[in-house]
Amino acid sequence: MTRIVAYCVLTGQDPDTAGPCQLTWDDEEAIAELAQEMAKEIATSTSPPTGIAEQELQAILEEALASSLQPVYSSGGVVPDTPWLAESTGRIPRDSDNAATDENFYRSCIIIEPEPLNSPEDWRNWRRGRLVLKVVEDYSFEDRRWETLVVAGERISRQSLVSYGSVLCWERPWMYFREWMRRSSEKLAALDDKSFIEAFFSFVVTSHGDCDHEYRVPCISYGGIEKVAENEADVFHIMQQGTRNVAAAICHGVRGPDLWPALAADFNVWMTTRPDLWPSRPTTTTRWEPPIPVPETGAESILHSLPPEVLLQILALVPHGGLWRLMTTSRRILIHLLTLLDEVLWYHVHHGDLRWLLPVSSVPGEVQRAAQALGGQSMASREFPFSTYLPVCLASDSMKNRRRMWNIAQQFCGALERSL
Repeated sequence: MTRIVAYCVLTGQDPDTAGPCQLTWDDEEAIAELAQEMAKEIATSTSPPTGIAEQELQAILEEALASSLQPVYSSGGVVPDTPWLAESTGRIPRDSDNAATDENFYRSCIIIEPEPLNSPEDWRNWRRGRLVLKVVEDYSFEDRRWETLVVAGERISRQSLVSYGSVLCWERPWMYFREWMRRSSEKLAALDDKSFIEAFFSFVVTSHGDCDHEYRVPCISYGGIEKVAENEADVFHIMQQGTRNVAAAICHGVRGPDLWPALAADFNVWMTTRPDLWPSRPTTTTRWEPPIPVPETGAESILHSLPPEVLLQILALVPHGGLWRLMTTSRRILIHLLTLLDEVLWYHVHHGDLRWLLPVSSVPGEVQRAAQALGGQSMASREFPFSTYLPVCLASDSMKNRRRMWNIAQQFCGALERSL
């Protein structure tokens, strides 16, 4: 029997805070040990070298890590005073008393469970009963209780115990996944809500064989955030990948709390960022240039001889990653393709592998939030400057997490299609 309760099966994020709230443990020994490991890595692998002794690097890192753990008191008890977390991820609700406010992206969850569920026998024979979808919030790890808001579409308000056998998802990511799967699969789009929930629940609880994972579906890759649960460590440094950003910041004289953003970058904090913070459009009209040097020479290719409408149809079939590589073949090809780039990217955003960039209308506030960030200009317009906007999105922590969720959705989409 699968027991998936503790973590969202769609995002790998926990149902309480949606991820760690601290860079590392609030313990002097643990901080010193982590700082020592990072200092050694920076001193031995950074190129060019920082010119700072390893012992001094350790002291710098200890100060930055310790300063990120200053406690404050709130109605919910002692929580870390991490303003960088709210500013970078948007995960700390600014209005915790109102679950409907758009600021609370990570507020309510979806639970899918059989009914009745009074015994193991009910669970094993769930197909004989019915599946109930509940909207819940305010999960308590200590009391193992939810505040239940909606049951089977009916609005209620009551405390309910957590039961094994439930499938748990954050509510707004659930809306993303449902819409994205409809866009990606005609087979799934043809299912009504009841059939889709049954197919999703059946796949998760079997996951191609019995399992006993409380934090994820084993056949789905979540991008690395699953390390938090696997190590039973509710801290960001478990997800650390290198020291490149913090090493560069130290080289530029950054110290103390000012190092938090660099630490957050190396610790992959972006994987817990709310995924609906569209960046503003760049004010510059400078055309897109590849991040690597492009050879100046190069003979005309067959691409130059094709009519624009034919070339456009071909490029629409090339994944955007391959499109970038094609454009860096030579400057002659780059200049030729730049004239069609916005139109090609428009196709990828609306019909290809960049559809995650579009707001999902069923999610409260999404369309308005995107429109505000874009200054009122719509991505539906064929005149939208995707060639200058897409690089900004690919560098955005929020959009990186949105893209991560899209990739997970595509995994689920393929798996669900095969299971039907």
